[in-house]
Amino acid sequence: MRENLRCFGIAAVIGMATLFMHTSAKADVRGGIITCSDGSRVRLTEVRAKVNGSGEIMHDIYSFKFVYDDNDKLINVYSSYLHDGNYNDEDSWNITYNPFVLKENYSPATSSQGECTTYTPTLNERGAFISVIGKRDMWYKNETEWSEGLAKATYDKDNCRLTFETTDKGSSGYEAKTKGENIWNEGKILSSLTSVTEIEDGYGSETYTDEYSYSYTSDIYANNTRETPQGFFLGTGEVEFLYFLGFWGNGPKYLPTHMTYKSSFDEHYDLDCSYTFNSNGTIATSTLSGAGFNLTTTYSYEKAATQTGIEHITVSDNTKTEMFDATGMKHNRLCKGLNILRKSDGSCIKVMRE
Repeated sequence: MRENLRCFGIAAVIGMATLFMHTSAKADVRGGIITCSDGSRVRLTEVRAKVNGSGEIMHDIYSFKFVYDDNDKLINVYSSYLHDGNYNDEDSWNITYNPFVLKENYSPATSSQGECTTYTPTLNERGAFISVIGKRDMWYKNETEWSEGLAKATYDKDNCRLTFETTDKGSSGYEAKTKGENIWNEGKILSSLTSVTEIEDGYGSETYTDEYSYSYTSDIYANNTRETPQGFFLGTGEVEFLYFLGFWGNGPKYLPTHMTYKSSFDEHYDLDCSYTFNSNGTIATSTLSGAGFNLTTTYSYEKAATQTGIEHITVSDNTKTEMFDATGMKHNRLCKGLNILRKSDGSCIKVMRE
């Protein structure tokens, strides 16, 4: 049962609090659309992981493909689970709008089991989740289970506090309550903690924890596009794509160089983190390595269909950028209409903002 909980994403977004919640009227949902350092926009099309080594840490590794319509709206997410060194057991998430809903129906052709998972979030004006309601129904032969709970997040420029609480129940009398939080500060993710209490008729209760901590040996890994690499939260499983697509707000301003995982089951991983970047500032690869384990993820992008309406421009901290409007007047931030950005190396780019 513990692995089933982790595959449902206990460190992310299982939740149900009210009967219905609406997408913010001002939110323009643009999951997967990234503003690059040069002002252009791309959309994330694939997150593909390659794993070397062995160990229990492998069971939470997924790869993802993302499909958009001609207006940059995300319409499908395909996730493939790593099993015995190969990716298989592909799942499909369908996405609809007004209200914004993610729904997965999973029913293997070779068995009498199946699942239906639905998330209905409330989004802020930038299209990031601030709370999520959801429900998961599972069945296997004559047995049924369900899960429900609540996930919430608050944001400011460089900080985020994500808390979540879930309940899983089964027809056999099994029940599990999950609580946790992810904490960011000054653009750096600091920790992630999950606590699960399992209750089963005739067997009493048991509590276990998953804890992640992050350290930074230097600030050389400036994350100018504010993406979240794969593996930051190793227990999120099949819903990890919500972080990649920006649905839990901006990623960290700096990327950690070390991650430590501990659990109450005496599991302990110390992993070194490294990254490479494309010329436009997007993450090209990220690598987690240590304890006989190596996870290298490659990120693929394509040009977004629309290149206007840029909300903000991100540049390297050690590069001075001056901003001017179409008349040549200097500003401290992007204005409506045409903006001309002049970098310290003398190069200029044009950016349109609606």
